[in-house]
Amino acid sequence: MTTELLVGVIAAGSALGGVIVSQAFALIAAYFERKQRTRELMRTKLEELTQQLNLAIEWVGAVGRESSEGLHAHSTSTPARQIYSLSLLYFPALRAPAAKLLDACVEYYQLLLENTAPGREPAVAQTTSRAPQALEAVLDRFSIARSALDNAIETVARGYTA
Repeated sequence: MTTELLVGVIAAGSALGGVIVSQAFALIAAYFERKQRTRELMRTKLEELTQQLNLAIEWVGAVGRESSEGLHAHSTSTPARQIYSLSLLYFPALRAPAAKLLDACVEYYQLLLENTAPGREPAVAQTTSRAPQALEAVLDRFSIARSALDNAIETVARGYTA
């Protein structure tokens, strides 16, 4: 009886040990899989943010080419707002440069609105003749904000490149 009990205890212990080992490996695999999925999501969101930065740069040129009627059809830079939203949700290190870029886009748009009279002439041409220093200053701020965001994106991207 003692031998049979000992064999039963050893068999039960072995089965229990096998379950524990298999569960440990399953938990470790799930951890690494979750970590990989998170990394892929963050990289995708960073790529989206970079695409929005390119669209924000294009927005500056496009809105400047508009006449007064077309200018009023635009709103402040949707790509810049998207960049800021993505920084709030996923990339805390990008919040400050994203906010500066958004501020520069809003300031640029307001400057164009304030200095564009009805007519067919592009908004940026009218603003250049009416407020050249203000336009140069706001475009410099946009350029500085864009460069700062580019540098910050490059730093953050190091954590998500293969």
